[in-house]
Amino acid sequence: MAKGIVYISDVDDVIADFDKTVGDIEVLAKESMKKSLTRIESQMKINTSTMLNKGYATGRMFNAIGHHVGENYDGVITGSVGVYDDNIRDPKRRLTPPPLARMIENGTRPHSTSSNSRLKHKSRRGEDKGQEERIHGGTPPIPFLSSAFDVGSIAIFEDLKAALKNSID
Repeated sequence: MAKGIVYISDVDDVIADFDKTVGDIEVLAKESMKKSLTRIESQMKINTSTMLNKGYATGRMFNAIGHHVGENYDGVITGSVGVYDDNIRDPKRRLTPPPLARMIENGTRPHSTSSNSRLKHKSRRGEDKGQEERIHGGTPPIPFLSSAFDVGSIAIFEDLKAALKNSID
């Protein structure tokens, strides 16, 4: 049986190349996520302008739509897109853009707008209270945010795939 000694030189350079590649992948993945979320944000703003009343096209709801790409937590790059709190406290209005967007997106059921009234809810006992007068007819759902995300979310993986392919080549 023959014996031999193998010498491997420049291992430190190979390890450094791998470390550089991992860093490049993280940067490219973040850029890819920003690109995808910017497109989704843009579609959400278009939907706000076209699917909702004209007042929403330039108002607080429109301006509160945005995206955020976070830091890397244990190898996971976080990101979000949607309606954010604009930190404007208007004494005339109790609603900020996020809950208003949720009500528009999901719709509301018929309810009373009289003082101290409430609807029965599955999380608490009791009956409806004060639902006899000043009835609001409710609103149908208008999925202006979820439809934009559903269409744009497919591109997130395509953009990431293209960015990673370019970094490896």
